[in-house]
Amino acid sequence: MLFYDFYFFYAVGLLLHNGGNPYDLEQYQSALISIGYPLDKVVVPFPYPPWSLYFFYILGSLPFTGSLIALLFVSIVGSLKALLNSLDTVSIKPPWMSPSKALFFSIAFVPLIKGIFFVQLSWIPFISVLAGLRFLSQGRSLLAGSFFSIMLIKPHLWCALYGFLLVEIIRHRRIKLLIGLVLGALLQGRLSYTLFPFDFQFIVTRVFNSPHGAADAQIISSSLFDILAHLCNFSSLRGIGVGLGIFFGAVVALRCQEKDLAKTILLRVLPLSLFFAPYAWSHDYILIFPFLMEQIFVLMDKHREEQILRVWVILALMLSGALILNIEVLFVLLLVPVLLRYKSMLFPPLLLQPKATPHPRQLS
Repeated sequence: MLFYDFYFFYAVGLLLHNGGNPYDLEQYQSALISIGYPLDKVVVPFPYPPWSLYFFYILGSLPFTGSLIALLFVSIVGSLKALLNSLDTVSIKPPWMSPSKALFFSIAFVPLIKGIFFVQLSWIPFISVLAGLRFLSQGRSLLAGSFFSIMLIKPHLWCALYGFLLVEIIRHRRIKLLIGLVLGALLQGRLSYTLFPFDFQFIVTRVFNSPHGAADAQIISSSLFDILAHLCNFSSLRGIGVGLGIFFGAVVALRCQEKDLAKTILLRVLPLSLFFAPYAWSHDYILIFPFLMEQIFVLMDKHREEQILRVWVILALMLSGALILNIEVLFVLLLVPVLLRYKSMLFPPLLLQPKATPHPRQLS
């Protein structure tokens, strides 16, 4: 269904404008039906956290069609800008990579296509992190922290980044960065609270205990730890994944030099965040776009343009097939390069090294 997720976003906006509760399934379902959502489609509880409601209130301020066109336009421009800016930030483009070819790689990236067709919002926290990195490199830590706080719209995607930023703040005494993060989060929470009052207990119940809502037992996302949790029938694996993500993000921060901070976050921390995410969808994989590009350029001769283009087209076709068949779990294959790249960090070195065979002289 085209523009599938927009129906959910707009329904929440309508409820907020009318004093309703977007987390009440009955009210939520009624709002969806009123804007033409198909009756035969499954309705699951609204998954976004309560401090993000201010954004959906804005969407509900316009008529349905006008709001859809506006968000679709902004999503296309914002998504492409996020991917292109991420390549510029990490400076991994080979000599033949012209702006038109960079645009081709971005447009042919299936997670971006999925995000636009469904009118998803993963590009918003991604571009906010990129903006935060730019301001941090300019020494404007307070502004950087406020932009980093926007990633809390999708709090489940950033576990390794949480660990990384925590160590950075403590290690380099980035007090202004911490203040910016806290103020940005409080501002978002305050704006949303005026629209829908919520307390701490509601946050715990809504966000931490039930990330998938009522569909938790039926829906399997594109997250490795979500897939494992379903296969093992052990939901606590998601929480274990978050803990591991925070730990490895902290480890990366301890080894990171300040001059490489932006590149480290985009090429190491964000892939690890997605690797350990408790749940994620195919459109969330735009976060590892620069990492995947880097891996392709490293594995192949940087000057063999045709070969790299061919590999990217084949990857796009394979992922498009998964998208058409609605097989979200296949996108977890994009995490294989993350595992291969950081296997020595993710697993104890002793497990990766074969036992040394004694020299014949030692046996005699």
